Amino acid sequence: LRAVLDALDLQDVAVAGFSMGGAVTVRYMSRHGGARISQLALLGAAVPCFTRRPDFPCGLEKSAVDDLIRQCYADRPAMVAGFGKIFFNQPVSDQIRAWFNDLGFEASGHATAMTAVEHRDADPRPDLAAIHVPTLILHAVHDQVCRYELAEAMHAGIKGSHLVPFDCGGQRILLRGKGPLQRRATALPGPSARAVYSRERRSRISAARARVVSSASGSSASWLASSSAPKHSTSSITRTSRSRPAPTP
Repeated sequence: LRAVLDALDLQDVAVAGFSMGGAVTVRYMSRHGGARISQLALLGAAVPCFTRRPDFPCGLEKSAVDDLIRQCYADRPAMVAGFGKIFFNQPVSDQIRAWFNDLGFEASGHATAMTAVEHRDADPRPDLAAIHVPTLILHAVHDQVCRYELAEAMHAGIKGSHLVPFDCGGQRILLRGKGPLQRRATALPGPSARAVYSRERRSRISAARARVVSSASGSSASWLASSSAPKHSTSSITRTSRSRPAPTP
């Protein structure tokens, strides 16, 4: 993430981290001092601790993650199917379930197991204190992967954060909660979200892309070169009290 932001010379970026991406984003804020980031959104994030500790009674039991890791090697199709049941936490169409399973199989089985190991053992709680930008926390109250109690712990640990609960099924907040998510984004105070690149900045971004492509190989670099200019929001997020709001339908 830092390499991409530096290569494209982006400033005042709004970053959204979903599930595991939330943990990655929070670690970035701590490791790099929030460099180039002006706003943060955490959606169903696996933060501050994915598993329970003696001094942290939230999250999943470590034994549940151990079972997931074993299934990655013993019966991956059963693992993906079982994970999908708690991911959605409510009935979905066969087509959506098949699509979800296909996404799971695109990843390396070993890589899936190793990310589970990292989630099981990592303790990003100290990283929360390093976040000093307006932070929006969006979390489903029925999430069975990253339970809602994690959202409340994030809210308590990130100064000035704003927590918005969603009354929708599990980690499918990005699907079921699409409309409410859009309304939250467009309702943020300040200028409308838009790209604010000047002609000079666009030129610098094009040059940076060329350097990235010339120094890297593979489809990822090619995709980066051909994609449109990334956008970031210039709006600000109002800091509110830490009282728990009513769920968003």
